[in-house]
Amino acid sequence: MVYRALEDVLGSGGGAGGWISLLRAAPQTARLKALSDDELGSIFDEMCGELARWVSGSSDKNDLGYFFAQIGKEYSISGIPLSELSMALALARKATVRRVADEGVFENANALYSMLDISERVADFYSLGNYYLTKGFLETTLERIMATRKLDKAAIADFFRDDLFYKD
Repeated sequence: MVYRALEDVLGSGGGAGGWISLLRAAPQTARLKALSDDELGSIFDEMCGELARWVSGSSDKNDLGYFFAQIGKEYSISGIPLSELSMALALARKATVRRVADEGVFENANALYSMLDISERVADFYSLGNYYLTKGFLETTLERIMATRKLDKAAIADFFRDDLFYKD
């Protein structure tokens, strides 16, 4: 029951205001602040939809990885710094937990016990999201470097040794 209520809250959209306020107040998100409220709201709503699928079990690690890697790739090309994207995910996690608490999903003692599990799932979602967003961001950044600077792939691989971040 609690999971269904959580899915309803996350899937309802329109809860981006808290996240946008946190982003606008954070000194570390200068480039993201230039985006419109509509664009930021759309991003947050998409993340909440993906989080609802994650919590319900209809999304797996591959789906989650693809979702966040695409965001990382898109914003790498747009010139948004990786540090801002990581901060944005941390703030999204905070805004999501606040929203769920404010919506009264946890109304009784049993629901509070479920909150611990849900809170762990939300944290896992954003932690994995940060990992895959970084992966997508770095993949696209390296591709752009190699295409524009004609650097040797071996030289680049020397600096980015983790083959999980860059594969052919």
